[in-house]
Amino acid sequence: NRAADGRQVLLSANDIYASIPAPQSLASGQTVFAGFLASAATGNLVVSGVDNDVIVPALTGQTVSTITVIPGTPDRTIVLLSGETLVPGKNVAPFGVTGVPVESTVTVSFNATVYASDSRYNATANPVTDGSSINMLSSDPFVPTIGAPVTLAAGVASVSLIQLHTAGARTLTAVHVGGGGPALSNGVSNSFNLLPFTPTRLRTLTPTETRVPGSPTNGRSAAPFTASAGFVFNVTVDITDAFWNLTPGVTQEIRLVADDPFAVIVPTTQVITTSATYTVTLKRAGTTILRSERVNVLSSPPLSSDNSTPITVQAGPPTRLVAILPGE
Repeated sequence: NRAADGRQVLLSANDIYASIPAPQSLASGQTVFAGFLASAATGNLVVSGVDNDVIVPALTGQTVSTITVIPGTPDRTIVLLSGETLVPGKNVAPFGVTGVPVESTVTVSFNATVYASDSRYNATANPVTDGSSINMLSSDPFVPTIGAPVTLAAGVASVSLIQLHTAGARTLTAVHVGGGGPALSNGVSNSFNLLPFTPTRLRTLTPTETRVPGSPTNGRSAAPFTASAGFVFNVTVDITDAFWNLTPGVTQEIRLVADDPFAVIVPTTQVITTSATYTVTLKRAGTTILRSERVNVLSSPPLSSDNSTPITVQAGPPTRLVAILPGE
């Protein structure tokens, strides 16, 4: 029998992502909570009404269970990586998933899975998305698109043999490009770490150059460097993988040489770990190329030598005369 009571009561639920109205007071022993919004699709939503007042004795609460919540209309995608699991209804970042993505390595294949989901990030097998075409993009500037589009079936599609080239923090993005069904907004994966591959080469950088990791060409970018004869400048030598990603912790004894027979390089050789700097003074005007190479060609790991981009050397300020005799 309903009693005329005015104490405050609240709702609670086992859906931690649900939108639950604030506690409110009874009016003549009754109140209506408007705006309760379940988030997670489940076959066992549990909702309880609980006394939230200081009046004693407290009212005994009531619980209703086994409420079925079905996914809403699909309108977006979720990208799931290895190391992650789906979390229905998780509408806070990282949306719809939990776990830490497994690290991958440059040029080593890995997989990802794309799910159609509703606005509360419940993966849905709604057949309305069947046949939808999904493009997988990446934040790797040298691998912006991952293979051919994949097709959703029962709300899911696998993207296999993903190979990226640029080490560092990377993300994948699923883009709905057609094929019928409702429009699905882009799903962006959690950031994952892409490790460099095996060290295979050296890179010789002049002062005006910057590293371009992941590059399919020469791994550097800048305007040509020009120096005056006798001018001191620094040259950086890196140990990299086949796609010009720095390989942290790798050590080798490296020599830097110049085709200028009068050049002064300090030090001429040094044991470098990952990267090191050499001080260079060129003496001969014209064009000079520097080359980094292993001191011991039998040392491991084997690293291919690298020529710098050509350096233009200009004559320095005039300071002396040269007398050339016949026959000289």
